[in-house]
Amino acid sequence: MPQLLRAHEISEYIFNVADVTYPVSIRDQMNRAAWLVRKAHDQGFFGPRRAREFRKLLVCGAGAAGVTAALEALSLGVETVLVERGPAPFARQRRCTSRWIDPVQYDWSAPHWTLARYPHAGPPMPLPWSADRSHRLALAWLMSFLRAAKNPLLSFRSNDRIIDVPQQIRSVGPASSVLGLRVTFQTGLTDVFGMMLWSVGFGEERRTAPPSHTGFAFWDSDPFEHPNWGVRGTDPRAVVSGGGDGALQDFIRLSTGRKSALDAMEEIRKAGWSIPDRQRHFLYVEEDQAQRALLWCRPSSLDEHRVLERLHASYVSTIDELSTTHPDSARLIVAVRRLITQRSVSLVHPCSHLARCYGLNRFVALLLERIARIDGLNVARMPQRGLSRTHSASCANQPWACHGVTHDVELEARPSCTMKGPVASTERLQAEVVVVRHGIIPNADFENMPMALARQIMPYHLP
Repeated sequence: MPQLLRAHEISEYIFNVADVTYPVSIRDQMNRAAWLVRKAHDQGFFGPRRAREFRKLLVCGAGAAGVTAALEALSLGVETVLVERGPAPFARQRRCTSRWIDPVQYDWSAPHWTLARYPHAGPPMPLPWSADRSHRLALAWLMSFLRAAKNPLLSFRSNDRIIDVPQQIRSVGPASSVLGLRVTFQTGLTDVFGMMLWSVGFGEERRTAPPSHTGFAFWDSDPFEHPNWGVRGTDPRAVVSGGGDGALQDFIRLSTGRKSALDAMEEIRKAGWSIPDRQRHFLYVEEDQAQRALLWCRPSSLDEHRVLERLHASYVSTIDELSTTHPDSARLIVAVRRLITQRSVSLVHPCSHLARCYGLNRFVALLLERIARIDGLNVARMPQRGLSRTHSASCANQPWACHGVTHDVELEARPSCTMKGPVASTERLQAEVVVVRHGIIPNADFENMPMALARQIMPYHLP
């Protein structure tokens, strides 16, 4: 069995693309799904090389990965069933009007990182797209899907889901082997498939803080790019809790009013500064080394901490050089100074380093914090702090209800991301905007069937 299939196999003829912990960008989800379907078809897991009753493919989940997988199978002439528990595909993206999605910006600083199209190279893909707001992309994807759904080989079952673990159909005899899968659906229908692909998403966000605060979800429509963040009055303050990509994206948006890290870098470039080749290459190599090492590290382990700490130090030292001793430092400071709003934004995270995240988010966030510190502005990174409690009179686990209302925020000191223990001290501040990005609660489905390789390094484009 090819390595790609083995990495995603959770049982014979059942493959999972939903429990990947990194990378999880829309582009990477689509690449992963299309590649896995192609390889499985080539190996005869479904399609014409199987007995007739085991030729069909079942795809569970009609998000970006699931629809890509189904349309890829359709292009191979395979009868495919796509099941979605909601009423229509791309539910999360369709509801969100504020999130900007770019297929290649996080390939920074590879030469193609500004091309803003998918695929930028390689073979055609079932859902090509260009960078845009989430809801507009989802509408375009939906139109493509509806055209494809006219093909009689594709069956879309909305408001349905499988119940229980699929039953393996075995051959009769002493050398019994799995032939296919019998699957029962919530609607009562039972069907037989050659293979099942599980692509139901990455679980629910951790976005709450006691006693009763729930922040905007990543895929909620939020007002962070609105004037004054949509807050009445003057000089609102914001706290972003978390050190991963979601937290850094919103830290950048709140600090600059720009829609993405690429947008912020483009503004800096227009002001006359771009990262010199030597420093760019150094960070590119350090990022590559870190991603290779992290494949071998257990999550939340001392090894992971050491890798991220070294990577963080590389970024910090490079930004310090660029902003102080480099001949073009004055131009950089002026460019970033123009980008930063005058409002107070604090990024709190529980260790000396940021979490695993894309290099562009890391660079822009640390650059903003560094230049703000030079200028004495209120854009701050507060390491080794965790959000303990936040309270306002309007908090009732409804994001819009308390947005713009003054919160009393309590932070606790954290020894490091690998150590649990008593809180050394507490710190209190006030903010009208509180963003909680504490990662994902793993999907409970198939929790006893973990993937072999939940951390991956995906190719920029498929071969």
